[in-house]
Amino acid sequence: MKKLLLLSAFAATVSTAYGQTTLFEDNFESYQDFIISNIGQYKLFDNDGLGTYIGGASPAPGVLPWNNAYAPMVCQVFNPSAAGVVNGHDNENSNFDPHGGNKYLAFWASSPEGGVNRNDDWLVLPKLTLGTGNKFTFWVKSLADDYGLEKYKVAIYDGTAAPATSAAFQVIGATSRTAPLEWTEVSVDIPATFDNKPVYLAINYMSADVYMMMVDDIKVTTATLGVTETAKQSTTVFPNPSKGVFNLKSNKKATSVEVYSAEGRLVKQEKAVQLVDITNQPKGVYILKIKYEDGSTDSRQILKQ
Repeated sequence: MKKLLLLSAFAATVSTAYGQTTLFEDNFESYQDFIISNIGQYKLFDNDGLGTYIGGASPAPGVLPWNNAYAPMVCQVFNPSAAGVVNGHDNENSNFDPHGGNKYLAFWASSPEGGVNRNDDWLVLPKLTLGTGNKFTFWVKSLADDYGLEKYKVAIYDGTAAPATSAAFQVIGATSRTAPLEWTEVSVDIPATFDNKPVYLAINYMSADVYMMMVDDIKVTTATLGVTETAKQSTTVFPNPSKGVFNLKSNKKATSVEVYSAEGRLVKQEKAVQLVDITNQPKGVYILKIKYEDGSTDSRQILKQ
C-alpha cells in the first residue's frame, strides 16, 4: 500500500447575508499546522484509538514527515504545502489541495488492529443555539480513490451540557455518507425538532481502512433567530460577528453586561458600558447577557471571528 504506517522500529523508540444569519463558521486557517488536540473549541472523540496512515511522501524509516504523523487522532489541521506532500505520489490518484486557503482538517484512516477495523472519530462543534430554518454546511472530499472513498455521517446532540461521549448523538439524514473524489459542498437541513434549542453538531468519520478524508469551510446558518435574538430586544449589538469588539446601543439603561462561553463559563463582566471587548478570547460563539435598571434582561448570541 502506498499509504504508510509508522514503522515498528520507530514505535519502539455570527454574519448575515441573503436572509441567513451565520451562527458559526471556520476555515481552519488560524490554527497551528498539524495539531491534533486543542483545536479551537471543538470537542474530539477518538473512539477507535488506533494509529493512523500518512501519504504523499516517502520518509525514511523512523522519520516523522510532519508533527503528529501516524499518531492516534480524530483529525489534524493539515497544511499540505508545509508538509511537502505530492499529489499523485507513487502513482496514486491523490490530491491534497485545500478547498480554500492553505489548510483543512485531515481525517486519517486508522490501520486495523486488535479486531478494530474501522475509524470512529468525532469532530464536535461548539454549542450553538439554533433559530429556525437551520443548515449545517461544509466542503468534503476523499484524498484518493485507490482504496475506496471515505465514509462519514452527520449527527446532533440536544442538550445544554456538553456531551462527554458520542453515545447520545442522533444521526441526521443518511447513516453513511460518501466523500467524493472532488471537493463537494454538503448542506444538511437540521430537523425542525431542534429549532430554538442549544445543540452540538458533529461529523463522524467512519471509514474502514481507507486513506484520508478532508473537511474544509464549515458553516452553520439559521433563517430566523430565536425570540431572544430578534429586533424585539432593547439593545442592538454591532458588528456581529466581529473580531472581538461589540458595540451596544440601547433604549434602556443597562446596569451590567456579562459574556459567557458556549460552555457557560463567565469570561467577561462589566458595569454599564457601550462596548464589550473579548479580543483576548478564542474565536467562537458567546452569549451576551445584559441586565437593565428596570430589572429586565436580554440574552444575545455573538460570534467572535
